[in-house]
Amino acid sequence: MTAGPADFICANTAVGAPPLAPEIRLYLASEITPIWRASEESLARDGLPPPFWAFCWPGGQALARHILDNPEIVSGKRVLDFAAGGGVAAIAAVTSGAKSVAASEIDPFACAASAISQEKKTPKMAAAGMSSWPATSVTNAPCPMR
Repeated sequence: MTAGPADFICANTAVGAPPLAPEIRLYLASEITPIWRASEESLARDGLPPPFWAFCWPGGQALARHILDNPEIVSGKRVLDFAAGGGVAAIAAVTSGAKSVAASEIDPFACAASAISQEKKTPKMAAAGMSSWPATSVTNAPCPMR
């Protein structure tokens, strides 16, 4: 596979909003995207990890909703979203005024997904490994929101 994680994400997902946090836009799998139909066997054949990041899990949605409804819990603070997946909680923290946000994830596809799943009006956040960036820093998003 020659394309990088961001290219794969843009080609195999659609921009959508998680039900519990509709103000956040993410690259997600849906019934109409190829990643939904891909089996773990075919992903393994192509050397890709299972796309856990492509589904906005209920726990992440609930945490994002709580942060968005109570921004004072993160405003001005440093936030770590551990096992961030697609980054919904990290994005909610940035949106709610966190001083800095680190989205920690071992899957490079999840890191790429959280980095590109930004609303254009939302301050950009960076995501990779255990690194942390100020919440106002800019990450070059490899593909535009559709």
